[in-house]
Amino acid sequence: MIAYLLTVALHAVVLSVVASAILLVVRPARYRAVIAICGLVALAILPWFSALRPLPVPHVAIQKSPAVAAPNALPVWTVVTLPMETTATASAVRKAAVPAGFAFPDPLKSAIALWAVGTVAGFILLGSAWLRQRRWVRSLDAIDDVSWEKLQATDATLPSRSLFRLTSATASPCVTGLRHPCVVLPRFLFADDAVTALGWAVRHELSHLRAGDSRWIFVLALIRCLHGWNPLVHHLVARWADAREQLCDLAAAEIPASRNGYGHFLVTMAGNIHRHSPLTVAMARRAPARRLRSRIVSLLGAKPGAEKPVGKTFVWFGCGVAICCAALVSCMKVGPDAGGEITGATTGAVLSESPVIAAPALATSDEVLWESPIGPSQPLQIKMTSKLILSATDPKLADGEAYSDRQIQRIMRKFAQARATDLLQAPDVIARSGQPTSIEVIHEVPETRRQIAARQAGSRVPFVGISLSCVAGLASESILELKQSADYRFIPGIWQPVNGSMNLKPPAGMNPDNIKTIERIIKRRLTSGMTVCSNFGEIEPGKFLTLFTTAEVIDATGRPLDHLKDGLPSANKADPLPGFRPLPKDDPVDFPQEPPVRSPLKKS
Repeated sequence: MIAYLLTVALHAVVLSVVASAILLVVRPARYRAVIAICGLVALAILPWFSALRPLPVPHVAIQKSPAVAAPNALPVWTVVTLPMETTATASAVRKAAVPAGFAFPDPLKSAIALWAVGTVAGFILLGSAWLRQRRWVRSLDAIDDVSWEKLQATDATLPSRSLFRLTSATASPCVTGLRHPCVVLPRFLFADDAVTALGWAVRHELSHLRAGDSRWIFVLALIRCLHGWNPLVHHLVARWADAREQLCDLAAAEIPASRNGYGHFLVTMAGNIHRHSPLTVAMARRAPARRLRSRIVSLLGAKPGAEKPVGKTFVWFGCGVAICCAALVSCMKVGPDAGGEITGATTGAVLSESPVIAAPALATSDEVLWESPIGPSQPLQIKMTSKLILSATDPKLADGEAYSDRQIQRIMRKFAQARATDLLQAPDVIARSGQPTSIEVIHEVPETRRQIAARQAGSRVPFVGISLSCVAGLASESILELKQSADYRFIPGIWQPVNGSMNLKPPAGMNPDNIKTIERIIKRRLTSGMTVCSNFGEIEPGKFLTLFTTAEVIDATGRPLDHLKDGLPSANKADPLPGFRPLPKDDPVDFPQEPPVRSPLKKS
């Protein structure tokens, strides 16, 4: 919704810029009035429809993707933990003692909120002005017989008598009314020495009345309420008002010889009038003075026939231009692209019965850590599998080294034959190329009140377990780049998450201050299906921790893709992988010589 409203605002700004640019090169007042009103109506209505136009989806050739294409959006899943509190009081103390930090409001949401507040306030003010205008019209006097005779003496083609009203206030002649417009004339114009001025005022206001300017004033007020934040909207309204006044001035001063006297009459009347009623098309106003000056300059320099209205052809042409401009700017969008926001997805089963659940309410960050050469719309998916092994012997594996599937099988057989080996396998994760994911298999450790107060606001609650953050993407045509950050936390001698204790309740009296943290960050390029090793070393006497992470490119059905070419599945398996040196086939594991033990892996 926010993206749609921002797109509407963007389209309205572009249309207002186009209309303002056209007004800069058009000089005749009759054309300027039509252009201004067409631009205002277009930017008030068309962006609400042009913003609904979807962006075109790029076509992908079928021959380049024989496999089933991945969906545009993956199911949003993440792995979260259930906090284990000893009592309800401890949970209440934690919530009360850790204050929430101040967060700045989202600027886009704030802009939309200000827009809505300004629009509502504008509508309220407009409604108040309309009520005041209605009360003012009811207070006006109907025209009497003497005044009507004087009006008929100025112009024999006057419309109905009911269209005229009289006011005793020192006000400017004007046209007002939405449903039943009328011409309001001040009584001082009916003096015996003001016959010429009365004729000028009547012809001027009748020109406004025939054009329906009092109704357009109300429509433009609605547009200003809706787009009051756009200064070009106010500019276009002012240009329309100037053009209409100039046309009505030419209609009032029909004889060119009388234009000097008419200009003097405008200046005199504007100097004597200080207030005007709302929602009225007043003949003369004191401020701003530059508008009155431009009216007099336009009147004195007008060419014969400048007061003639434009034909319907020009009006329809202006409407067509506005619609074409709206269609052109409909390709401009604000917000996410057509592919949508996609986060990581977890699949598979947890081998260790750890207390974790899958919750769709939480999602990983949408930030892509590096640019993939294939682009953000890459349909390929990458499956990442992580295994954590705690052994009593040092496997002597290189930290950050990549191994093939055959080599990993040999390594696992050696671990199975070694003594005191425990395995914890994290849930499998499926994400798009370059999409970050995170997995946590943890237990939160209860804190005392002193520890809660000492912990900084916004910092994580102490936990024991493993927290993984992974992101994999295509670094070249068929080479994957894997970045992984592993955070392993345990309490020496008391709590090891790998050796089965993740299935148990935390022992009473555990001190969060004794939690030890080991972190490993690796970055490695590899081919699909290879495994990267993170060697944590000896974390306790006689306990060695190793993390294995496998990255594999799969299709939408979960089947692994044998080979990639140009970032797409390729049926030619004989093509060599460019720029990658295969690993040696010898066994990389170097365990100490021990008698073989035929015991399976312990699954936590």
